[in-house]
Amino acid sequence: MKSIIRNAFLGLCATALFLALSNSAQAQISAGSGDIAGNVGYSNLVGVDGNKHINFGGTLGYNFIPSSTLVFEYSYLPMGSVSGVNGNYQLLGVADRWNFGGNEKVVPYVVVGFGYAR
Repeated sequence: MKSIIRNAFLGLCATALFLALSNSAQAQISAGSGDIAGNVGYSNLVGVDGNKHINFGGTLGYNFIPSSTLVFEYSYLPMGSVSGVNGNYQLLGVADRWNFGGNEKVVPYVVVGFGYAR
């Protein structure tokens, strides 16, 4: 339990330091702009080969108006292979992100969306 709390604290500190030192971290939400992000993670799901695997994906967003962003998401989790049988897990999603704030360093938001997993 102590290692989970320590890792969460270190992650929070690293994120705060990154945001504090980054000029590009300022939210620039204006109509016609967009954002792109990637993600890499480690999943607790056990694959067909009995191991846990790294997942990765990305997100694209487009700001139609400053307060609303249309977001497309995709994630892929390879689940390994055994005796020629491959497994993978894919997540697809579409969402609308409502931004509350202007051109400030931190902008709170709410996301409503739906997705598909296979």
